[in-house]
Amino acid sequence: MPCTKYNGKLFMRNPSLKRVTGFLDTPEKVRQVQSDLENSTENAFKRIDREKRDCLAHARDYILDGYTN
Repeated sequence: MPCTKYNGKLFMRNPSLKRVTGFLDTPEKVRQVQSDLENSTENAFKRIDREKRDCLAHARDYILDGYTN
C-alpha cells in the first residue's frame, strides 16, 4: 500500500523507489496531490496516479476524521 503512517503522519511512498515521496499531513498537501492528479494526462503516470489516488483517499479520511484534534 502506498500510504503509511509514521510518527502520527500519513505519508505517500513510491514503492518502486523505496522512499518517501511526500507527507500528506495537511489539507493543503492533499489538495496539491489532487491538483497534480487532475493535471496529469500522460499514460506513463497511470500506475503512479492510481497509487496517489489510493493514498489521497486515505489522507482525506485521516484529515477529515480528526487530523486537527
